[in-house]
Amino acid sequence: MRPGRATPTRVEAGIYRRDLELAAERGIRTGDPIAHRARVGRLKVISDGSLGTRTAWTAHPYGWGGSTGPTTGVRNVDDAELDRMLERGAELGLDATIHAIGDAAVTAAIDAFERAGGRGGRIEHAQLVAGVDIPRMARLGIVASIQPEHALDDRELMAALWADRSRDAFRVRSLLEAGVGVVLGSDAPVTPLDPWLAIATAVTRTRGDETPWQPEEAIPLEQAVAISARSRIAPGEPADLAVLGAPAPEGDDPHAVAAALRSMPVAMTMVAGEPIFEG
Repeated sequence: MRPGRATPTRVEAGIYRRDLELAAERGIRTGDPIAHRARVGRLKVISDGSLGTRTAWTAHPYGWGGSTGPTTGVRNVDDAELDRMLERGAELGLDATIHAIGDAAVTAAIDAFERAGGRGGRIEHAQLVAGVDIPRMARLGIVASIQPEHALDDRELMAALWADRSRDAFRVRSLLEAGVGVVLGSDAPVTPLDPWLAIATAVTRTRGDETPWQPEEAIPLEQAVAISARSRIAPGEPADLAVLGAPAPEGDDPHAVAAALRSMPVAMTMVAGEPIFEG
């Protein structure tokens, strides 16, 4: 809202638990304009930790427990508190997204959305999802927000710490085929902001000369682009467009396709029909 601080991109500012009552005082709701292209985003609840720190909350112990012995990670928010936050957020007009990486955290998030009346919601990361939870997500209209690049960053960790359960990780195709809404992202600055990295991984499940990881979960390029975008090329849409500087790659060689997508040149970027970048 500061003068002279307009941004050419669209920003949705999340509301965290510590600021929930501040949001209530100010009467702000998801989607409300802040200034320029910035809007109020979602209530975000961090329900567990991460794989690398062994704090993602899992249904079974990690394959390596370290000096403290077996661990199933950390649960940050119990059922009662999760219910309270979702209820309060709904009262204030704030859509909810729950950070859940481990399969136990994902199950707890689904349970909470179901107790909240099945109004949908979003699970951020949804990195390890038990097979029985996929149809539940579809039935409840829960969106999975996934960062595919983490699959390649963490493939060795998953094999070591989640053992045979790693087959349940980053199940992009399985989720989509079951009817779950999926959106792809970067998780910047943990990984680079470049959307083509996430798209390349979703399509090929590889980078460099690595063997494709769980290639059965790869999705077509057109689908990967569609779930990476916030709009479409159609009448009434906001004309947020990227004009590519090279044709989309074709062929059956995942390494060649991945290399082409990861180096995709962009000739022009437009936001609301206004050019903000020209290569």
